[in-house]
Amino acid sequence: MPAWTGIGPALSTAVMGGPLRLWGRVEEGALVDATGRVALVGEGLAEGAVGRVEGVLQPDGLHVQRRELAPGTGRGALGGAADRTPAIAARFALVSRLRRALGDRGYLDVDVAQLLEAPGTDPFIATVPARLSPTWNPAVPDRTLWLHTSPELELKRLLALGFPAVCHVGHVFRQGDLSDQHEPEFLMAEWYRVGWTAAELMAETAAICAELAPDRIGAATERTVAELCRDAAGIDVLDLQLGTALADALGGPPEPFVHAFSRLWVDRVEPALAGAGAVLVTRWPAALGMLARRDPDDPRVALRFELLVDGVELANGFDELCDPVEQRARFQADLDLRRAEGLALPPMPERFLAALAAGLPPCAGVALGVDRLAMVAQGASSLQDLLSSPLRDRVDPGATEPAG
Repeated sequence: MPAWTGIGPALSTAVMGGPLRLWGRVEEGALVDATGRVALVGEGLAEGAVGRVEGVLQPDGLHVQRRELAPGTGRGALGGAADRTPAIAARFALVSRLRRALGDRGYLDVDVAQLLEAPGTDPFIATVPARLSPTWNPAVPDRTLWLHTSPELELKRLLALGFPAVCHVGHVFRQGDLSDQHEPEFLMAEWYRVGWTAAELMAETAAICAELAPDRIGAATERTVAELCRDAAGIDVLDLQLGTALADALGGPPEPFVHAFSRLWVDRVEPALAGAGAVLVTRWPAALGMLARRDPDDPRVALRFELLVDGVELANGFDELCDPVEQRARFQADLDLRRAEGLALPPMPERFLAALAAGLPPCAGVALGVDRLAMVAQGASSLQDLLSSPLRDRVDPGATEPAG
């Protein structure tokens, strides 16, 4: 029997004939803890008991000299997570490797606020409110803030403050569907570098993802949005960005470009990429530029990229827009669309616009869905299969909100 390397109560590597302390659960004559299992030799070791066992490690197992055991229900009482432990551990390991990969490339791991007074204007993202109520401190305003949907605005403020390369790996919050590829709370990695272009960051993003999932992600091919839409529908989306021109060309209901494009992308383009491996999708229509800079040589195009693996979107990156006037106009267009569709109107992100006005240097940034990357890396069909506490395990569909 090999020597035992322990964590927690087992403070050091045990040698044959040496003392060993373990905290764990008795299963089929063995003590199971976070590091593995060891056969037990001794009396009074009830199946399922939980606690500490001390003894001497011998070739036939741990000869018990002292025990502090109590009845336990076992990991089965923890629900489906008990069966997902290896996948959960693999996801944690991937997150650790991702942080290391970013650190090795010179990114400073930073911390930003999660409660924002202005969460962003994107009409396709619904925010999660957080109510602040005054208690003993009258300085605390009675107001609604929002959990951030992305650390993007705060990270760019750090660039304006003089930080040259920053990254953030943390949870973000969005209302919306609960599905195999979506959770209202999920792990996102974002990183930004001053002086880089979208093309440089795109290559780095693809390299990091391939490094973290070498068995699932190979060398990426590059396709433009125009090429993909031409293959899927025989149209040039770059020339159909005004009014209902794209909807008319597709023969669908009259609707703004952003909605018609979404239908085209989800119904025709993404399915065509389902078996295509890693694809870097570049040169997006300017109407979908979001916070990306336009191509100075072709104003129809935004310098934006996405990384998809077999049709699953993993990352979305920009050559960042630094012009406060144009960015304000884009935010206002988002708010106008929200108003027209009866959606909530979040505040204008004035603190971020002030950072642009102060001088955001030329930079590129990318957001990576870490849970989706872990799902692809493990060949899983659902990101919930990798989470210790997915929402589906914590919500009773028949439950109602408590009164009051």
